[in-house]
Amino acid sequence: MDKKLKILTIVSIFLLFLCIGCKQGNISPRTTTKNLYAQNFSYRNYENHIEVYVNVGGFEYIWYLYRDEKPSINDSRRANRNRIIQYVKIPVQRIISLSSENIFFLESLDSLDKLKAIDFSRNTSNMEVKERVGKGSVAQVGEGRDIDIEMIFSISPELVITPWTGGDYDSTGLLLRHGFPVAVTAGWLENHPLGRLEWLVFLSLFLDMEYEGKRILNDTVLRYNALKEKVPLNGKRPVVFLNMMHGDSWVTPSGNSYFAIMLEHAGAAYPWASVRRQGSLFFDFKQVYVAAGNADIWLLNTSGIRVLGDIVNRDRRYSLFRAFQNRQVYNNDLRDRGDGNPFWDEGTAHPDRILSDLINIIHHDHFSTGRKKYFFRHIPVLP
Repeated sequence: MDKKLKILTIVSIFLLFLCIGCKQGNISPRTTTKNLYAQNFSYRNYENHIEVYVNVGGFEYIWYLYRDEKPSINDSRRANRNRIIQYVKIPVQRIISLSSENIFFLESLDSLDKLKAIDFSRNTSNMEVKERVGKGSVAQVGEGRDIDIEMIFSISPELVITPWTGGDYDSTGLLLRHGFPVAVTAGWLENHPLGRLEWLVFLSLFLDMEYEGKRILNDTVLRYNALKEKVPLNGKRPVVFLNMMHGDSWVTPSGNSYFAIMLEHAGAAYPWASVRRQGSLFFDFKQVYVAAGNADIWLLNTSGIRVLGDIVNRDRRYSLFRAFQNRQVYNNDLRDRGDGNPFWDEGTAHPDRILSDLINIIHHDHFSTGRKKYFFRHIPVLP
């Protein structure tokens, strides 16, 4: 009997410690997720919480998302100057978004009703949110170092979404010092267009809508890849170049950037596709003309260009480009209503719309996706 009692005692102690470990979150993940495209965030589902992780700008951000009781995590990691750990009860109901693309993510997740404030109305192209700002149901709290902390306190947000930029417009440190729950996003650092979209799943975790976020992602991936597979690759790839001079520099993406990858998916040749370094490339006019003077198509990302004459009014040398002479110039301002930039914020949430536009432009003489252009407008000679 003593031997049996001893065994039962040992088993009981083992089960007790196992139970304590479960309560503290020291259990294996119920599901370990692997992102499809995004490189800059990750997460794990546990029995009673979700662990979300972002490493950006030399900082580690860790969020423990819980539904009922706040978990007591027995974790060797501790918050410090470069590691920020936050506990957030989900689903969050009161959100402030300081980035325009996340407004469209909220719209995709049918959760705009949870949006209580943004930075400025002029920074978003979402018309429904602009109307709510006008009616006073969505506040404006400012940005960067001028953000209105007192107003944020009055809103009592359960989550403030802010992009990491590392510059003067980065409010992250200030918000954290005042104790606000902050979701730091870095979608703009993703090179793959579908990687930027996948940050919708990141946001969906805070809304406790992971299933819906993944469904939206997968549906968009299917549409995007279906378009990519239709691209005619039998003949020559038309050469496409981008942008204009600003000041003394002509800034264009590197070959492994978001838009260069999208051009590749659309079946275009890009003059700097082989330059794979991170960040943008900076040239003078002559360097761009040498590389792209005979290019087939010119795509702009410039406000105030309505007709071809507006281009040469800025610099007569632009008329030397063959794409200009052949009137194959397009601007991404078709949906521009004066504020915000639909191409960048709405386009991040709907990359298939951008890809469809590019395919229709690049292969306009013999192929169409069957969709009307959504973001890009052919620039005419006359109004």
